[in-house]
Amino acid sequence: MKTSVKTCINNPVVTTGGSTAWRRGRRCDVSAFEKTRQEVAGLAGAEAEMALLSPYSRTPELSAAALLLVENEERFQSRLADAIVQREKDINVNVRLARKLPLPVENGETRPRIDLVVFIVNLVSERSLQAAENSLSYLGSDYFLGKLCFVVTDARCGAVAQERLLSVKRLAASHRCPVICAEHQTEDGVTMAAMRVLTILKVSAGLSPVATTALYLSTFTRCTVPSDFDED
Repeated sequence: MKTSVKTCINNPVVTTGGSTAWRRGRRCDVSAFEKTRQEVAGLAGAEAEMALLSPYSRTPELSAAALLLVENEERFQSRLADAIVQREKDINVNVRLARKLPLPVENGETRPRIDLVVFIVNLVSERSLQAAENSLSYLGSDYFLGKLCFVVTDARCGAVAQERLLSVKRLAASHRCPVICAEHQTEDGVTMAAMRVLTILKVSAGLSPVATTALYLSTFTRCTVPSDFDED
């Protein structure tokens, strides 16, 4: 399959088949500072709206879905993005990458409507979990209605990873969103994670025939790989 690469407003666009992945350079789609939810709430009205990401701030495109992969350490983002783009043939999938939220205001006008936000958490890194927790403050409440999920890696790396996995699962449960465990060190594991994310993305974007989104997504709320880490 022929793949073309071009540059559009400092964002390389990778196109394969009917799918499109929007790639960002390192640190491009991230502000250089962090604010808490209280600080965002204290901003002026217009400024607060720009700081919070909303799934309904743009008109949806026909037969298209946009996905935001957020990973502080940028270890798994690109591989997952490539797998998603290569796997999907029926719809146009825009995949954007960020290290953390909020996204920069200057790119707001060209940014598509984000249908699903995925936080990738490396369980051997405390900073990775903290960055995801801090970034949640910049999501509009509508994302907590089936438009958010967590992907965790290194879930089998000892007791510390187990503790952080339980923390992620509690965080996901409090926001009513699914958790996916990814075997990121194998191609089959990356492909499986991409398929699961694509399934959730299609439901979130209204492109799936599934009747009840909330009921369907509830089947993803349990970790599917390291079952020995599940709480009683």
